[in-house]
Amino acid sequence: MAALLIFKLFIPFMLVICTFSAIAKLIQVTRSGCYFLVILFSDVMTIHFFFLVKNKGSWMEIGNSISHFGIVSAQVVFVLLLFALTDIYTKDIQVMSNRRPSSRKAV
Repeated sequence: MAALLIFKLFIPFMLVICTFSAIAKLIQVTRSGCYFLVILFSDVMTIHFFFLVKNKGSWMEIGNSISHFGIVSAQVVFVLLLFALTDIYTKDIQVMSNRRPSSRKAV
């Protein structure tokens, strides 16, 4: 059951990262730039959840705040692995140039 649940959660992440990688290839942006952009947003979320960590209240509130911070912190590594995995699925995308030879002569 746990494997099916993880697989069910993994599919949308994989689709989004594959689409992101395909768009990056089509507009000819470096993958490292895209990865650093995703890491920047992840770091902003990590800082946000860091300041929401509670040390007072019920055990459930404390545990939820710590687990949210831990999940967002682990997202950096998870996204890196997904970017590496999407190379397999998006390696066949070829970018074709839309430039047509101009009909005017160069002066």
